[in-house]
Amino acid sequence: MANKGWVTFYNASGNQLKGQRVNDGGVWYYIKADGIMSTGWIKDGRNWYYLNGSAAMKTGWLNDNGTWYFLQPSGAWIR
Repeated sequence: MANKGWVTFYNASGNQLKGQRVNDGGVWYYIKADGIMSTGWIKDGRNWYYLNGSAAMKTGWLNDNGTWYFLQPSGAWIR
C-alpha cells in the first residue's frame, strides 16, 4: 500500500493509538481501529464528526454538498 503521508500517533508507552480522537498541536484527528487517519464523516458514540481531506477535524459551519451543518467546538454535529 502506498504511503499517503498520514502521521501515526503513539502514547507515552510507545503503543500506537487506534480507535480514538487525537489532539496534535490543537488540531483534532480521528484514528480508526486499524490505525489509519479518517477523513469525511465518522460516527463516534452518539456524535458525528467531519474530518477534512488533511484529516483535521472541522468545527463551525460546514457546507457538505449543499447541506449546511454546524459542528460544535468539540467538532461534534449533534443530531
